Amino acid sequence: MVLRLTPSGLSKLDAVAATRYPFYRQNPSNPPPQSREAIEVDGTVLVAPPMEAPKYTGSVVINTPGMSLDAADQVVSRINQAVASARGHPAQT
Repeated sequence: MVLRLTPSGLSKLDAVAATRYPFYRQNPSNPPPQSREAIEVDGTVLVAPPMEAPKYTGSVVINTPGMSLDAADQVVSRINQAVASARGHPAQT
């Protein structure tokens, strides 16, 4: 999955990554829970990937090993719907 963030969103993600990445770096082959950040919509965690870099630029790729393409599409759709709703726009699928 690829997320494109606004400059403000990217800055916030970088702040999270700065705290999570050191845990990821301790064991990249089996990232500990402290390295992960949940992406939540309406109280449901959609995915909780490890922060694999201390800083991000532009788009963010979320690796989802073991997740089917359909499941990944559903996650992206839920994120898009939440963003559209927060902006007061109907979601586009």
